[in-house]
Amino acid sequence: MDQNTSNSNRIGNYRNPRLRPVESEWEWQLRAACRGTDSAVFFAPAGESRRDRRRREIAAKAVCISCPVRKACLKHALAVRESHGVWGGLSETERQALRPVSA
Repeated sequence: MDQNTSNSNRIGNYRNPRLRPVESEWEWQLRAACRGTDSAVFFAPAGESRRDRRRREIAAKAVCISCPVRKACLKHALAVRESHGVWGGLSETERQALRPVSA
């Protein structure tokens, strides 16, 4: 496969209109309070202790508490069933409790 063919098949290549990101779906992230914050604050490293997890989640939620796009962030995390990290001020366990129970 030549270089041009390879590049045209990448998802990041927006020549195909179907692959372009829908700005209204992600634009809220540009105004997020967490923008520029180390992602380690929001996502658990492997082997994290309960005590360290609690401390990290408290720190992450402190960023989220006054975030102007907190609701949009939480809505996104629930819509895509985000299974990791603190989103919209809620941990994965807290978000899971909000999901409807399937029959």
